[in-house]
Amino acid sequence: MSQKETGELKPHLLQALKILFRGLDQGITMTNKDQAQAWIWQSIDDQEVEKIADHLLQLGVASKVAATAIRKMTRTYRALDVGIITVPRAVMTLRFYAEHGGFVLPGLGGMQHAASNK
Repeated sequence: MSQKETGELKPHLLQALKILFRGLDQGITMTNKDQAQAWIWQSIDDQEVEKIADHLLQLGVASKVAATAIRKMTRTYRALDVGIITVPRAVMTLRFYAEHGGFVLPGLGGMQHAASNK
């Protein structure tokens, strides 16, 4: 990884790390028995995130394996962010249907009823 590439990837890596940390806390929140809100990884401030990113980028300069991992991480940070937004809503949607009689397609019930009357 070149110094030029590290400069280009740094802003994306910073965002990826922040998303990762937020996701870790959300995962911890969802998986503890009390459903207590976790604020562990999100408590890493911007300066600390920058130190972590700088360290990872230095590893990327020295190691092809690290460089590949950093490139993949920066390419997927947007997908992670989208998942963090949409997955909880998908779960809420399933719960909504479960609480309100399930899923039906409007009109199909009427068509089936009319067909059975013939």
